[in-house]
Amino acid sequence: MEWTSAGRRAERKGACEDEVTRVYAELEGGRCLLALDGHATGSPKVCAAISSIVYALAGYLTNAERDGSAEVYDLVLEDGRVRIHCHGDDRTTGACEMAVVGLRQLERQYPELLQVTFPPD
Repeated sequence: MEWTSAGRRAERKGACEDEVTRVYAELEGGRCLLALDGHATGSPKVCAAISSIVYALAGYLTNAERDGSAEVYDLVLEDGRVRIHCHGDDRTTGACEMAVVGLRQLERQYPELLQVTFPPD
């Protein structure tokens, strides 16, 4: 595989690397870390579904922080890049778990467009 000057693989099984959204997720003890990179440009509906899940979680966390039930350490929503890092009560943990479940369901349907990973045990 060839690497471009930007450090991305030029090709991967016939698809551009940019067509895949990669998610890294950590959920532990009320803490949530989500890092998303890339775009599922191969399917507008998958891209929209990922965005919907992430923006819904971001909205929830914004409200939860304002209400004092969550502490948001990082909330970055950029084109092709998302970083969410927070800690909160059981409802906040549930919201984060729901987002990860939704992303995993999309991954099962569209593994060529979305990849979710977790830290090793």
